[in-house]
Amino acid sequence: ARSDTEAVREELKSARSKFSPSFAVEWTQAKTRGAGGDQTLVTDRRLMLVMTMNLLNGGSDAYYQSQIGAKLVEKSNTASDLERKLKEQVEINYRTLDAVRKRMTISRDTYVTNANVADAFLEQLSAGSKQLLDVLDAYQQAYQTRMDFALLLFQQADISYQILRNTGRSWTPPDDKSRDRLNDQSRNGK
Repeated sequence: ARSDTEAVREELKSARSKFSPSFAVEWTQAKTRGAGGDQTLVTDRRLMLVMTMNLLNGGSDAYYQSQIGAKLVEKSNTASDLERKLKEQVEINYRTLDAVRKRMTISRDTYVTNANVADAFLEQLSAGSKQLLDVLDAYQQAYQTRMDFALLLFQQADISYQILRNTGRSWTPPDDKSRDRLNDQSRNGK
């Protein structure tokens, strides 16, 4: 969007240059003999600085310039709007990422607690003080909190990718870099 704005700005400069004056230096030399009955040779030399300026041209240049000016404003506003939306999206992504990280801490603690409860219920089942249904419920609850934690991990990865994409940074896994390095070494014979 910024490159479009710069292109329109250059086009506007070109349109405005039609109204710029152009300067020329003109040199004339005229020799006359016998003008007014006198037979002497008269040499007339003139040096002129001539300025030409296209003011109206039927109004088409002024209209074209106003069109380009409006186009520049439109492109500039579009670029500013895109930048604003992108900035808002990145801020939202960072806030969401922070919230997901907080939820991950809570989810991890909940999982540890539920897993400990399930293990304690299993010991009580073997001692005969708990029923199998209670133990299975405890393990099911631990499994559910573990699945919630896994979903939060995927959500964190997705939001991190969105941040990288919106900020224009690319990310390649470390394994890809090592493969590229190995391919380069094999090509170079090292």
